[in-house]
Amino acid sequence: MNKTPTKRKISPVSREKRRKNFNDIIKFAVYSVIAIVVGLVGVGVHQWYEDEYKPMHETVIEVKGTEFDMEYFIEMLRYVSGEYYQYAEYFTDYALQYIEYYEMIKQGAEELGITVSEKEITSIIKENDYNNTPAARDMVRASLLIPLLEEHFGSQIDSSAEHSYVLAMFLESEAQVEEIKNRIDNGESFKDIAAELSLDNVTKEADGDLGWLPQGVIDNILNNTVLSDELISNADLNTFEYIEDVDKTKAVGYWILKVTERSTKLYNGAGEEVEVATVNAILTGSQEQAEKVLSLLNGGADFDELAEQYSAIWDEEDGSVLEVEQGTYSDAFEEFVFNPDVELNTVSDAIQDSEQSTKGGYWLYKVTDRATREISEENMELLIGDALDAWIADFGDDDVVLAENIEDMKKMAAAKVSGS
Repeated sequence: MNKTPTKRKISPVSREKRRKNFNDIIKFAVYSVIAIVVGLVGVGVHQWYEDEYKPMHETVIEVKGTEFDMEYFIEMLRYVSGEYYQYAEYFTDYALQYIEYYEMIKQGAEELGITVSEKEITSIIKENDYNNTPAARDMVRASLLIPLLEEHFGSQIDSSAEHSYVLAMFLESEAQVEEIKNRIDNGESFKDIAAELSLDNVTKEADGDLGWLPQGVIDNILNNTVLSDELISNADLNTFEYIEDVDKTKAVGYWILKVTERSTKLYNGAGEEVEVATVNAILTGSQEQAEKVLSLLNGGADFDELAEQYSAIWDEEDGSVLEVEQGTYSDAFEEFVFNPDVELNTVSDAIQDSEQSTKGGYWLYKVTDRATREISEENMELLIGDALDAWIADFGDDDVVLAENIEDMKKMAAAKVSGS
């Protein structure tokens, strides 16, 4: 006898057990998805931390115990490079110097009890529509503190001091010094000669007459040359004196040239021809030295050996040899090199070139009078500036520490600022 199967009855206990098992499966699935998502997010967060957050908060420079990170450095670099942000790589060292200077100003002023309020800084930030960043605030703070510091140091300088009346010019050689002294002895004016021949811009523009100078000013006026405040203070009155300055740059040089080859070549593949030449070259700093080299050459000395000893452009790899294209050197240089009437391997005379810079020369100077006088406003500003600079220098370079990987940090900052 066939029987129709009946539905199996499930007890309440079994039903609850099945429901619980089903819920556990659901929970496991949900938690698994969450774990995967959290894991993926965690990886992303870790990568972001390593690639973005951490580098931006690493210390770039420490100034007297205060640390400045990459974020601050980039912001300072933005301000320093300004509209030339695409060349930010050339401003990185300046940005570091400003960070150091502003922090020195801040801490030093605090030691003197000189401060400005955060409210004043905020006002300037808003007035000039600056980004309200720590770097901008430090720049504004320094701009407010410096006048206060100048007032502080200015109050410590006497309003009058001993002055010397100074005449000075910068010449290329000792031989020229003697020549100029003879011209003056024969009645020519120091001022006229200085206006004509001085190779220093300050003394040339002043016609050699620097006027009344208090102690401590000439170093500033002449950018710390060997013609120092000490020399001026100890100089005999109305006596010409001179001193060599091997480091000062002047806008003149003297070429000795020998062309060994001339030819033409296509320029940039555009079908235009350009003259080219191979040249042995010696560049000296004075006519006196050039004449000495020419004398040695005429006596049979080797051109390259003399170039190594006397030339300002000697190269370890190429020696005295230059490969030149017409239009890339000065007129004085090219008038000889590309002159078809000049035969190959002919040694030139000394060729004066005012478009070249060389180092070294001689100061010719004279102190005509001394007296105690009131310090002029212009000279007082120079003395105050020197006092401020000396005060900053007293903090010492030992209190400034750069990161070990500073060069990599400078590249990173420059890339951020330039947008590359």
